[in-house]
Amino acid sequence: MPDDREIEAPISFGSMFDEDPPASPAAFENVAEEQEVTIAGETMRVRQYCFHEKNANRVWPGTFNLLEHFLLPSSPGSLPSLLPPAPPFLELGAATGLLTLRLAIAGAAGVTCDFDDTGAGEESIESNIGHNFGLNGREPPKHIPHTWGQGWPEDAPQFPLVLASDILL
Repeated sequence: MPDDREIEAPISFGSMFDEDPPASPAAFENVAEEQEVTIAGETMRVRQYCFHEKNANRVWPGTFNLLEHFLLPSSPGSLPSLLPPAPPFLELGAATGLLTLRLAIAGAAGVTCDFDDTGAGEESIESNIGHNFGLNGREPPKHIPHTWGQGWPEDAPQFPLVLASDILL
């Protein structure tokens, strides 16, 4: 059973066990589920997919720890350095965008970045981040689709602060 700081990504094995022919990735139904999560006193809604080839489908436990560091009064106070007029931070490996969303609610400005799955439609990381911001009445942040090892896009801005949680598995 997950602790109260985790939310579970939905699981769908719907068409993986066809008897004839064997299931293929095309037969897999990538379902999504919206859930509520409360972090540092703020309840938000987030949509998670049951699958993404780069694990960009769910909220990982490190997100909670990093947000508590920035937002809880008993933590060393780092949030003021993220508030305007500070330049936007970059969230590397944003997945659902929950880290940037929660910091945006607190007044900070961020840009999300994750695997370049452009062309994946509604299931793309960028689309899901936009959906999650919309669920919470916020405009989506700028998103930079980027696949590691491809070199940072020359036209992408530089960031004085990069935040990341649970990016190395």
